[in-house]
Amino acid sequence: MSSIKKEWPLKTGTIQTQGWLSSNENSLLKESALSGNGIARLANYYVQRDVERGRLNQVLTQETDHQHNSVYLVYPQLI
Repeated sequence: MSSIKKEWPLKTGTIQTQGWLSSNENSLLKESALSGNGIARLANYYVQRDVERGRLNQVLTQETDHQHNSVYLVYPQLI
């Protein structure tokens, strides 16, 4: 199985990551992390309950670059 390389922006710079799984499907990434398959970069609101219950641990908290973690909602205009 080939390794997938990605970049994660952090406060002190961008780091290269690599692994066997890359997805834009948050539920898949969260379940993979819950199963002990590594770390995932997910929005706080999406994992808050699992963190509070001790199922997930936050890592790199001092390195989080909130500028790159914004969430946007797009509403299509009705024409």
